Amino acid sequence: MFHLISGQVPFKGATAIMTMAAVIYAQQPLLTAICSCSSGFARIIGKSLRKDLQDRYQSAQEMLNDVETEKAMFEDDMKAAFEAQEEMKKHVLVKHHLELALLQDRMQIESTDLDKTMMTTRAQTQEEMAKSLLAKHAEELVQLEAKMRNDIAGWVELKRECTTM
Repeated sequence: MFHLISGQVPFKGATAIMTMAAVIYAQQPLLTAICSCSSGFARIIGKSLRKDLQDRYQSAQEMLNDVETEKAMFEDDMKAAFEAQEEMKKHVLVKHHLELALLQDRMQIESTDLDKTMMTTRAQTQEEMAKSLLAKHAEELVQLEAKMRNDIAGWVELKRECTTM
């Protein structure tokens, strides 16, 4: 089981004799340090590798009971983890919806600000155009007034000439 879960043999020596000596004398390796597995399964495998026969499982049924108990606990943990993950997904989804709504609000504000700027610019442009037209018409009025004065002066001169005749 140790090899099945970790991909390594629990005891290894350079020769068969050294491997047997490691089985007898070496401290059993800590499975959770080698691979990722639940502490319950690591405890079951650790118990099966103990040096003292009295500390090991006394029957396959005893080991099977522990494995089934650990399996049920593992499945409960996995179910709880899955439910927590689903809940987290919901929270993330809500967060993204809120961020999207905030972004839409910002865009609306910026759009309103842009509209105001455009209206202000348009009003300024219209005011500048009106001032330009007023200046042009004022110039035309000055020219027309000058022409009228010339015409009046001409009429006055014509009237004087007519009366002196």
